Amino acid sequence: MVKLRYYKTFPEVVTPKYGTEKSACFDLSANWKPGQKITYYVESGKKIEEFSSDFLIIAPGEICLVPTGLIFDIPEGYDLDVYARGSTSLKKGLILSNSVGIVDQDYYHETFMLFLNVGETPVNIFQGERLAQARLVKKLEHDFEETLEKPGPKSDRNGGFGSTDKN
Repeated sequence: MVKLRYYKTFPEVVTPKYGTEKSACFDLSANWKPGQKITYYVESGKKIEEFSSDFLIIAPGEICLVPTGLIFDIPEGYDLDVYARGSTSLKKGLILSNSVGIVDQDYYHETFMLFLNVGETPVNIFQGERLAQARLVKKLEHDFEETLEKPGPKSDRNGGFGSTDKN
């Protein structure tokens, strides 16, 4: 069995764990030190850093780098994929601004969750709150090869988006 090692940036960081025995992903929680600088990006793309308090506030249209307090030691041949929990999007109106966060094997800094508030009201994030989920994914090795022939049909598909709907 492959082990995903992690380092807590301070003792109170919530340990990553699976919600149930059959869960596909483990949970990631918001964890920051009192007074830690939190990075926000406002609609204009301007970067703002604020010192944390008991909770973080993400305004509508704002992106926040929510700290996990974890540094992962990703094994050779793997990466870590980070997804928003369904309840985070449904109940809070937060989505990962990059859809899926990919943490490369050679990344050795704290992992952050890059949340965008797509709702119309500010959202509070509390210390230890489960916001994202992640899984260790084995990298498939492959080579690239340019071809001078344009790929052709491999099935009766007739188009792009939605093309498998034969109605």
